[in-house]
Amino acid sequence: MLNDNLELLRSALKLLESIPDSDYASRQIDGKVSGIGSHLRHVIDHYECFLLGLPKGEINFDARTRSLDIENSTSAAIGKLKELISKIENLTDLRINDSLKIIMASGTEGESEVTHSSVGRELQFLVSHTVHHYAIISIFCHQYGLPQPENFGVAPSTIKYQTQSEN
Repeated sequence: MLNDNLELLRSALKLLESIPDSDYASRQIDGKVSGIGSHLRHVIDHYECFLLGLPKGEINFDARTRSLDIENSTSAAIGKLKELISKIENLTDLRINDSLKIIMASGTEGESEVTHSSVGRELQFLVSHTVHHYAIISIFCHQYGLPQPENFGVAPSTIKYQTQSEN
C-alpha cells in the first residue's frame, strides 16, 4: 500500500514538470476556489496529516495547513511532494494493522467526528482520495490543453479491469 501511494505522489511530480504556474494556480473554469493547485494542495494536506498523526496514533484530517504557497506555486508543490515521498519511503517499520484514531468533520455544524481505523485502511483512503482529486485535476488539464501522465486520475481497479479486458 505504501508503494501505491508513492506511485501516485510521483505521478503528480511528473504532471507538474509541464505545468506553468499560471495554469497551476488558475481558477478560470469556475472562478471559485477550485483549480489544479487547490486540488493538489488538498491532496498534499491529507498526506501531511497522515504523516504527522501516525507517530501518536491519531490523525486529524481537519488540521490541514491549506498552504497558499503550495496551491499557487508548482515549485512549492514539487518541494512538498518530494518531502512527502521521502518520508513515506522511510516508513520502514509501519504495521498496516495498527489502530488509529481518526478525527474529521463530516458536516458543517457540531464537533468533528472521532472514529477508529487502521494504518492500512487510511493508506487505502489516501489512494482513493488522491485518485478522486487527480481525476478532477485531469479535467482541468484537458481544459487547458496540458499533457498528463498515463492513467492520471484513473482508479487502480479501473486500470486493472481495462488491462484484463484487453487480454
